[in-house]
Amino acid sequence: MQDGAEKTMLDKIGRFYALTIIFENKGFYLESDYMDGSKTKAIRRLLHKMTQELRTEVEGLVDSFGIPFESIRAEILKED
Repeated sequence: MQDGAEKTMLDKIGRFYALTIIFENKGFYLESDYMDGSKTKAIRRLLHKMTQELRTEVEGLVDSFGIPFESIRAEILKED
């Protein structure tokens, strides 16, 4: 992919996803001594910052993926 806004956004989304997965599994990493508490706290802070940055882009992202508005609030997407 050529450099540009699309590549930058996909890079942000990819990093956000990777950090989210790491953070969701932080217990494993902590128990395995792969990470210490300060690293998981830093990841949480970074995710919060990235969430704030991506929040302004949500409408454009939803539109770019062609997700119908009706599907955004679909019951199947709600987490327990």
